[in-house]
Amino acid sequence: MNPESDVKKILNRRRFMTFEHAMIGPDHNNGWSWAADNLAGIPAITRVLITLYRSGVKRVILPAEAHSIRWVVDIWRKKKTMPQIFWEEHPSTAGFDLLYVRGGILFEPRLIQWLKQAAREFPTGNICVTGRNDRFLLAVFRGSDDPKQHPLHLPPEKIFSQRPVSDVSAPDELFYRSIAELKTAGNGRDLLAMVGKPDEAGHVKWIRDKTFPLIRFLSETSISPNQLTWFGFLLGIAGAFFIAEGEYGYGVLGALLLCGSWILDGMDGTLARLTFSESPHGAALDTTLGHLTNIVFFISLVWAVYGNASLLTAGFFIFLVTASIAVAHRVCQAEGRLRKGTNPDRQIRRVQVFLEQIHGRDFAVLVLLFALFDGFKFFLWVCMAGIQAFWMVHLWLIRKHRKYRRASIS
Repeated sequence: MNPESDVKKILNRRRFMTFEHAMIGPDHNNGWSWAADNLAGIPAITRVLITLYRSGVKRVILPAEAHSIRWVVDIWRKKKTMPQIFWEEHPSTAGFDLLYVRGGILFEPRLIQWLKQAAREFPTGNICVTGRNDRFLLAVFRGSDDPKQHPLHLPPEKIFSQRPVSDVSAPDELFYRSIAELKTAGNGRDLLAMVGKPDEAGHVKWIRDKTFPLIRFLSETSISPNQLTWFGFLLGIAGAFFIAEGEYGYGVLGALLLCGSWILDGMDGTLARLTFSESPHGAALDTTLGHLTNIVFFISLVWAVYGNASLLTAGFFIFLVTASIAVAHRVCQAEGRLRKGTNPDRQIRRVQVFLEQIHGRDFAVLVLLFALFDGFKFFLWVCMAGIQAFWMVHLWLIRKHRKYRRASIS
C-alpha cells in the first residue's frame, strides 16, 4: 500500500464532494443562444454562474465556442459575485474532478447539494444525472492524469459511451427547468420555486404568488429590495398615524395602509432573492424596521383608544404595551438560544411550533377587520393578553430547557 497515493485519493474525493470545478456546456438544441436570455432582469448564464458559486463551485470552465456570450459574463461579473471563469480551447478533467452542467437549464442550489449526498454512494466512476423524461442535466467526471481521458469538447453522451457511468435520477421535487420553459408567459412563475424558503409563512407564499407580476416588473428596474423595505416601513408609519386619530374613517384608511405595508414586507425578500441581492444588512434592516412598525402601531392603537382620556392614562398604557413587547422579545430570544442543543419531548415541541406560527403571523388583515367594525378597543386588550401569554409560555419553556440541560449533565 502506498500512503501517498491513498492521501491523494482522499483529497481528490474531498474536492469532488465540494465541486470546486465545473464546466457549462452548450444546449443540445440551441447552442449558446439561451445564455443571454433575460430572466427577471438577469441573463440566464449569469443565473447559472451565481447558482454554481452559491453551491460551492470556485472555478468554471467555458469552452471557446462560448466566446459569443463573453460580453454578458464580463458585464455581470462587475455586478455580482461569481466563480473564476476560464475560457478553454480544449477543456479536459486533467488532475481534478469536475461537475458538468448542461446548458439551457436553470436549477436551484439544492440540486447540487442533493448530488453531493448522492455521489457518496458512487465513490468511483463517472455519474450521469437525468431529470424528468430522462433528460440529461448534470454529470460528474472523475479527475485523471491523462487529459485524453475526458476530452470535454465532446458531447457528454460520447464521453459516457467510452467510460463506465452510474445513472442517477434527480428527485422531481427539486427545481430544474429549461430556459425555454421559463421564458414562456405561462411558466414564468416557476422562477418563484427558486426564491422561496422552506420555512416561509403561508401568507408570505400567498403574497409572493399574487404579486409575482409586480415583483418581476420591479426586478427589471433600478428599485432595490432595501428601497422597497423603506417604502413599506413609511407606509406602515403613515397607517399608524391615521389610526392614532381615533376616528372611524381614519382608522379604516390606516388599516388599509398597514395592509399595503404588510404586502411590501412580503415582497422585499422575494425581490432580493430573485435578483441575487440578499445581504446581512438587508435582512437586519427588514427585521429592525418591522419591529419599529409594530411598536409604532401599538402606540397609535393605544392613543386611538385612550387619547381622549387623561394624558396620564394614555401614557401608562403606552408604557405597558411597549414594555410588554420588549419583555416578550427578550424572553423569546433567550428561549431560542437555550433551545439549541436540546432534544425536547413531543409536548414541548408542539408548544414551540405553535409559538413559531403565532410569531410568524402578520395581523394586518385582522387590524382591518376590527377597524371596519370599530373594535380597536377590544383588539387592543386581546393583543395585550396575547403578549403576556406569549412571554409567559416562553418563560416556561426556558425553565424546561434548563431542567433538561441539568439532567443531561448529571
